[in-house]
Order: sequence, then structure tokens, then C-alpha cells
Amino acid sequence: MPTVQAPRGKQVKPNGAKAASRNRPISASAGLMQKAEIRVPLASGKDSGNGSNFATQTRRVSAVLSADKLGDLLQSIVSRGFEMIGPTVRDGAIVYDRIASVSDLPAGWTDEQDAAQYRLQRRKDHAFFGYAVGPQSWKKFLHPAEIKLWAAEREQGAFRILNNEDKQRPRAFLGVRACELAAIAAQDRVLLADRYRDPIYAARREGTFVVAVQCTHAAPTCFCASMGTGPEIKSGFD
Repeated sequence: MPTVQAPRGKQVKPNGAKAASRNRPISASAGLMQKAEIRVPLASGKDSGNGSNFATQTRRVSAVLSADKLGDLLQSIVSRGFEMIGPTVRDGAIVYDRIASVSDLPAGWTDEQDAAQYRLQRRKDHAFFGYAVGPQSWKKFLHPAEIKLWAAEREQGAFRILNNEDKQRPRAFLGVRACELAAIAAQDRVLLADRYRDPIYAARREGTFVVAVQCTHAAPTCFCASMGTGPEIKSGFD
């Protein structure tokens, strides 16, 4: 019979915080699609290549999250040193920005989109993610239009290069849709898998924890079904 080992948490070492323990995965009761390592015995006489007679497989274990426990999930992620980025209502639109709690989410809001048209409307329920993709994307956090490459100063006639080490706090993206996961995958192919790897993008991408949501609200401007990028999420999330 296969034996199940506890899932391993991400090793995060934000500035001034301790690394997340490998023995402290986010609770399954929090509703994450967790990864579990399944050790399956090999046939007699075979070796897995690591000196063991066991082969390791990875499976996802699903758990149901009730709405009143969403705050516990957010707090659990933040306590591991992540800066939480998610949807919030601002300037008449649902945008992606820093959020501190469930109260920052667009609960009870939806959007009406069409050609050259975008406006918010109230829903009849209090759904947290009952809207289509908004006017922004996650690209502004992974591959921003402007970034400081280096800094220097003049002191007593000398030109001195300052310490330009980037100690950015790792981020968690909350509420990523299937079409957005496909867009991030396209960026990965260009900026990570190509011959010339972008080190700045790589550092931001590798420090990102992605919490995806299933899309339940489509707009006339959506085209994920025709492109094969949704609406169901299948990969690219944590």
C-alpha cells in the first residue's frame, strides 16, 4: 500500500522573517489544492535512481473552503511572509493591489463589460470573485514597466555605486483566473525559457505564490473558451 507524506511548504525567507517550516503546510481545512507526495513501492530488484526502492508521485488533494474561513486562509499565507495582492474596488473598477484582509475584497460587486464599456454593479449576493477579468493584469507585479537597475552617489568628488541588492518581499496572488494563468505561462516562456533569461523577472516569479479561483462570471469580451485557456483552471497555480 502507498504511504502518504505531508506536503512541503515553500521555503520563503523574506527580510526580517524566518523561513516557512517544511513541516507547517497550510492546513487542508483552509481549502487549498495541496500537493502530497505518494511513495509507491517499485517492483522487486528495481531502483528509483536515488538509492531507494520507492518511486515518488505527486497528486493534488482537494479540500472545501467555506466563505467564513477565507480570512483564515489569507492570514495563514501572510503569516508565512508573503505580501498579499488581490482584487479590490478602487476608482470605479476592480483592480489588483495590496490587500490586508477579506474586507478589502470586492464582495457583492460585479462588472458589466462590452465594447468600449466598463462599469461596476451590485450583485444580489456577497460573492468575493463574482466578476470578469478587470482592466489590469498581474504583469505589473511580475514585469513592471519601470524598475530601478542601480543607484550611485557623488561624495567628495568620488562616484560611488550603492548597494543595489533587491530585497523585495515575496508576494501571493489571490484570485487568479485560468486566462490569467495562461498569460503568466506565456511570459514564463519568453522571459524564463528562452535563450536569454530575465533575472529580474525570474526573481519576482520564483517568489510568487499563486491562489487561483474558478471563473463563474463571463463577459461578452471574454474569449478563453475559443483560445483553450479556460474557464477551468488546470495548472500553473499553487
